[in-house]
Formats: sequence, C-alpha cells, structure tokens
Amino acid sequence: MDSYLIPSLRLIVSSQIGATSLLQRKLKISYQHAGRIMDQLEKLKVVDVYNGEFSRKVLIKNMLKSEMLILRIYIWRMFKEN
Repeated sequence: MDSYLIPSLRLIVSSQIGATSLLQRKLKISYQHAGRIMDQLEKLKVVDVYNGEFSRKVLIKNMLKSEMLILRIYIWRMFKEN
C-alpha cells in the first residue's frame, strides 16, 4: 500500500476536493503517482469514479468517517504483514 494514501485521504476529505492535481501540489508527487492514489481512493469509496470534470465527488463528508476508514486500513495492513 502506498505511503501517501493516508495523507491523501485526509487531504481529500478535509478539503472536499477530489482532484489529482491537489494531491500533486500539496504532497509534491508526480501526476502519475497522484493518479494511482486517486484510483486507490476510488476503490476505498472515498471518491466517486472519474466523470471527465476537474475533480471527483468526495463521498466521505466528515473527518470522523475518514479516521474510521484509516483505522480499518491500519488493521488490514497489520493482518497482511502477519
């Protein structure tokens, strides 16, 4: 799993802007890397599918839900490593 996934999730939910360019600028990563993260966030149901607009719709509306998702990601990582 990408080390930028959790910071990206927090950034997208707090800003409510699901844009690859936002990740690229704020996290100082390449466009391709930001695109892969957006694909992961789509699979996690954080953002909606790409529809050709500037940004994707953010499906998680508050930070509490995003922190619960982050906790599930950490637990999944722990079980995967063992």
